[in-house]
Amino acid sequence: MLDDYEDYVHLRLFRLMVKPFMGFNPNTLSLFSFAFALLTGATIALELLPVAMLALLLSMFFDGIDGYVARQQNKTSELGFLTDHVLDRLSDIVIFVGVGAAYGNWLPALLAVIVAVFSSYVGVLGRIYHLKQDKAGLFNRTNRIYLLLITLLAMSLWSSQALAIINGYLLLAIVTGSLTSANRLRRLFAAVARLGKDAPADTAAP
Repeated sequence: MLDDYEDYVHLRLFRLMVKPFMGFNPNTLSLFSFAFALLTGATIALELLPVAMLALLLSMFFDGIDGYVARQQNKTSELGFLTDHVLDRLSDIVIFVGVGAAYGNWLPALLAVIVAVFSSYVGVLGRIYHLKQDKAGLFNRTNRIYLLLITLLAMSLWSSQALAIINGYLLLAIVTGSLTSANRLRRLFAAVARLGKDAPADTAAP
């Protein structure tokens, strides 16, 4: 009963927060999310970490409500899904570029963004076979962004250890992101095998 009440409170709070944006086009909200991701990457590069944390929170907020607004407006579409997905990947890239620019750790930043993009690619690959998008995994995008927020806070509190902290985050992103990709691939191959058929002849992988 308590869980039901908490869910009710969370839903009420969510609706109150989203209400001012219900009149916006969902794709505009996705663009807002990307704009704040750009600001996040830029302010990380400039080592303005409190601003980066605020920008990241706003990016997360708009990324979290665009789909809800689309459903409420009955505007869900494949084009909207594609727009959201592309902007999410661009957001990942600009944030990791900001990390590399700030601390000169380009190799781990590059590996982290490759793993993040590939993990997402595997997650949506099942749509070719009319399967649901696979968002599961220890280091899915939501968890990755939350952990980055905590990492930025830790870097602000212990600035002398900032490089070690961000490198730890990147290493974790690479390892757990790779495990997430492998698990998603395993589930995808198993699901396709159960279908008992190949991909449609007129369908090419993205």
